[in-house]
Amino acid sequence: MSKIMFGNKEIKNPIIKVLAIIMGVIIAIAAIVFIVLPVLGVVLSFTISLLILIVMAIVLALPLILLIIIPLKLGKFNFSSDIDDKNLLETTANFGEFDLSNIKKVNICCHNGNLKIIGSDKNSVYASVEGIDSRFKYSTEKDTFNLVFKNQKEKMNIDIELPQTIKVTFFVGAGNLEYKNLKGFVDSNIGAGNISGENLEGSTKTKLGAGNINLSYNENMSTTQIDIKVGTGKCQIALPPNATVNTKFKSVAGKLNSSFPNTDDAKFHINMKAGAGNLDITNN
Repeated sequence: MSKIMFGNKEIKNPIIKVLAIIMGVIIAIAAIVFIVLPVLGVVLSFTISLLILIVMAIVLALPLILLIIIPLKLGKFNFSSDIDDKNLLETTANFGEFDLSNIKKVNICCHNGNLKIIGSDKNSVYASVEGIDSRFKYSTEKDTFNLVFKNQKEKMNIDIELPQTIKVTFFVGAGNLEYKNLKGFVDSNIGAGNISGENLEGSTKTKLGAGNINLSYNENMSTTQIDIKVGTGKCQIALPPNATVNTKFKSVAGKLNSSFPNTDDAKFHINMKAGAGNLDITNN
């Protein structure tokens, strides 16, 4: 999409860009109908002129309506999980370390907070929360470990260390998610906030209502699947220089910028759907 300026400032929001274009076209049509045509001797009745403007406004507004509806649909977020609240136990402090022997999956739920996750070689999960009254709950169900952070008015700052090869699912209502050194499958479900992942190797599935995504991957011999759905926001994925990539990108208002040619026989498969937002694939 070309640059659109307001005064000496560039409009970067894709939705506002489309709105500016629509308003510009409508103003131009109104000028033709009410100024140019009368000067040329063509005088239309007020009713016909008004109907022309209404029809053109409806036709030109359709892209804007789609820009609003599709992001809402893609970014629809339901903060829920299969965790049984009755089985949750509460910690007696703002930190805790839990053994993850025979655990294959970790669920982390937070209604309002900023999460920082670090993958380690330990077979345990360590969690700490900033604040005196910010205690959390936990439970173990079969081969799954659950961490649930209480819903509070103020955002929590949460630090978590967990095994880097374990499968982890995040449910965050509002807040930023940062994670690094993870090699297992990462499933992120965020209502509003930014997502940042560094030093990654495993596949990921990401759903974000509104916000930006930045992911950085190491060289990986196995096939890596990256599936992303974003209502409104941009995504940047950094890959090794010698990576082979197969990309599928769909967006109502956005474009794909990639440093890699599209290859069917690829190690990285990227599939992104966005209401409004670009996808940039760059070198590490």
